[in-house]
Amino acid sequence: MKAKLKPMKNRVFATDNAVLVGFGMTCRIVGSHHSARDIDTTEFRIIWDADWLVNIPDECGRMDKDKLREFIDRVFKMNKGREMAVEIFLHDGQYAGV
Repeated sequence: MKAKLKPMKNRVFATDNAVLVGFGMTCRIVGSHHSARDIDTTEFRIIWDADWLVNIPDECGRMDKDKLREFIDRVFKMNKGREMAVEIFLHDGQYAGV
């Protein structure tokens, strides 16, 4: 017989309310990081941009540099993430095909 587990967001890991709030926010961020709906915190924007830094080679591999620049400007939420994407994918040359 399989044990039925409670969803992660319903499990109690500590009695400290700050820990529980932080865990709940972490679950929201992870659960929303592909849609960007209903959440707009600094922590979420950092995860969003980091995820795009990893996914640009797969998602945008056939874009020319002008289109990629437009994409970066439109999709990235933080200045630092945008700057990193430009440096890595447009100036570095390591990803010349991107």
